[in-house]
Amino acid sequence: MKRRSAFTLIELLVVIAIIALLISILLPALGEARKAAKLAKGLSNMHQLSVATHSYTTDFQDRLWALNAKRTHWTSTYTDLLNPADDMEAARLQMTDIIRRRGDRPSFPSLRSVALFPHLTYSHLILLDYLNFELPNLVAISPDDKDRLKWAGDPAGYDAGLYTPNLGVGGVNQRHPYGSSYRIVPASVDDSPVGTRMYPDPANHNQVWSYGGANGTKLGGRRMSDIGYPAQKVHMYDTLGRHFGRFNWSQAFIFEQCRQPLALLDASAAVRANRDSNRGTDQPNNPNSTASASLTYVPSAIEPPVPNPNTPGTGYYMWTRSGMKGVDFGGKEVRITGY
Repeated sequence: MKRRSAFTLIELLVVIAIIALLISILLPALGEARKAAKLAKGLSNMHQLSVATHSYTTDFQDRLWALNAKRTHWTSTYTDLLNPADDMEAARLQMTDIIRRRGDRPSFPSLRSVALFPHLTYSHLILLDYLNFELPNLVAISPDDKDRLKWAGDPAGYDAGLYTPNLGVGGVNQRHPYGSSYRIVPASVDDSPVGTRMYPDPANHNQVWSYGGANGTKLGGRRMSDIGYPAQKVHMYDTLGRHFGRFNWSQAFIFEQCRQPLALLDASAAVRANRDSNRGTDQPNNPNSTASASLTYVPSAIEPPVPNPNTPGTGYYMWTRSGMKGVDFGGKEVRITGY
């Protein structure tokens, strides 16, 4: 009789143990590879937007893109979007007009009377309109921004409240699928004199406010020639520290321990540690002040909590001293008298 060969129980257990060991070794490596791929995609997004920025400035008399509609010059094919009361309202109507056209949403509600400061989070709509891109568009969303990715993939589903967490549904909340993961710095849109510049809200530094209104605040119209050091000045940054560590978060204000993908004004994109940036200021209407306030961090519904909700009020590249003439990385702070 022939003997049939077979694995013994011990041999099977050894093979299973080896396979389990290999999986335990490979899974972290695969996870790191996925994280690296997402980070590379996010940097690619920023680089594309930066290259498009330079094309835009070439075609529009050296101007940087921004929601730049003015009350006296604004027009639209939608009759309900005409006759804004001031420049801020004109910017919100411009935003509405773009979403209706590029998002194929002719019934999108007017943002005329909404208490919304749209310039930092929604100005990218101007650039996407210039590029003839449909909205929402993934080039404006971080691959790690899982909530915005869901909303952008199904704006009607967001409107119907199918996705949680969210930033509110119904009416003018329909704007949220058209937001960006990347935010421009205030100096790239704010050309106002001291005393009328946009500034951080001390009670919630996710919010940015502007005062002065028609009596001094000048938003939009910044030029590439305003930049002093393009390779050292930040233009865009990811609004959350998604890529490195669980609690290294930032929003409208910058946490020192965070590392971020950044787009610089020379069209480059790179990951930089915030601690390597110049300190900046938390007082754009007193830009050379060295005082720092303690500002409260209030996470939105799509942000995780942070262990310490208070942080010293240091602006880093969000509030660069000397604005567009200033330096964020790779050199000392530039302080211009009269800025």
